[in-house]
Amino acid sequence: MTKLSLYDLMQEIRSFTPIDSVSLEKAKQSGINTRNSRKLKSLLNQWISGVYDEDPGYLAQELESLVS
Repeated sequence: MTKLSLYDLMQEIRSFTPIDSVSLEKAKQSGINTRNSRKLKSLLNQWISGVYDEDPGYLAQELESLVS
């Protein structure tokens, strides 16, 4: 799997549901990516598998919790 940053995933999810700018900025500066965070990798795999198709807002909350 290609390395994907938390910020990049949040930017994509943002097209489906709002994510606040403070969380986006924290994600950008965090350095969290799919190579150094098992949680992010798991969330990405679930997103790809369609787990959050009905509720992308829940995924956004999970992503934001990685930087809160």
